[in-house]
Amino acid sequence: MPTDKNIPVTIDEALSYGQVLSYLADPGSVQIQQFKEDPDAVRGRIESQLLAATSIEALLGEREMIQGKQFVNKPFQVRSVEWRLSDFDGEGLPFYAICEIVTPDGTMHALSCGARSVVQKLAIMVSNDWLPAWVRITEGKATDAGYKPLDLASAPDGF
Repeated sequence: MPTDKNIPVTIDEALSYGQVLSYLADPGSVQIQQFKEDPDAVRGRIESQLLAATSIEALLGEREMIQGKQFVNKPFQVRSVEWRLSDFDGEGLPFYAICEIVTPDGTMHALSCGARSVVQKLAIMVSNDWLPAWVRITEGKATDAGYKPLDLASAPDGF
């Protein structure tokens, strides 16, 4: 883990689960730097994903991006997680999670979520090598500001 207060973030060296957990433990100790996408790194990542495809659907299909709040109480299996810098100003984390997920019917999607509890639990799951895992997003009671906090709960075997 970096010892200085700036975590260098580039498209070819994205945020790691360790950096995410460090920020969540002490946001003041870490300053996330903005970055520009390197077209060669983006192309390399896409090519790697194509070469790693395990089915014709994974190779040719388009991944639908689902927001976490649109997937409340629906079970899914998290296959992998990566973190991206947020472009939202104001409250919330400066990054969010993108998960490669599979629904009980076998459909693959990309799911994005920036809820603190969800991001934290995903980072812990990755750090402990607990993926793939069946989970579901839950929604708490509305806060005074009207927000409904999201969390991650177990969904054994997709049910």
